[in-house]
Amino acid sequence: PKWLRPLAVRPEPELPTLRKRRSSGRLFLLGWRCQWNLFNLSLTIVNYIKKAIYLLTPLWSFRYHNASGEHRNNVRYAYENGNVELKAKFVSKLKLLHRRPVESWRDPLAKQLHGVCSGLVEVRFKAGGVQQRPIGFFSGDHEFILLFWATEKGGKFVPKSACETANRWKLESINNRSVTDALWLALE
Repeated sequence: PKWLRPLAVRPEPELPTLRKRRSSGRLFLLGWRCQWNLFNLSLTIVNYIKKAIYLLTPLWSFRYHNASGEHRNNVRYAYENGNVELKAKFVSKLKLLHRRPVESWRDPLAKQLHGVCSGLVEVRFKAGGVQQRPIGFFSGDHEFILLFWATEKGGKFVPKSACETANRWKLESINNRSVTDALWLALE
């Protein structure tokens, strides 16, 4: 039979086709398997590319409340007066968060606050042995505004008035957009 001929006599075509040819029965099966594997591989590659594009596309832009004066809980003031570890961890958390949907803003990256702080979100990280808690809110249209830089000790914010101040600055930010500035850090 023709299908028992050695491969050297009748080589498999370079690009296998899906057409069934009686004269190449065995070669057709090998070619079909090869094509099927290439198809699965290409689907896998396409899925990875889609995920990579999704992860590379920034979903959020960041702004910060520019408190008048040198308020020590102003986000920019706290960042610029922090140590190298604090700066590096803050930037890395924001880089992680700015490519994630709001549903994935949860522990250990961030946490939705409740009670007096309802409507606010804390970005969570530890630097210099201290739990750092920059507080902000989603202002809509894929924008997150950082309001207040607090720390946490024993499950409570330091200073104790962090939520009240953040809520007051939130209202200022909503009513007067000029009190916010684009984040000065490059997250790309």
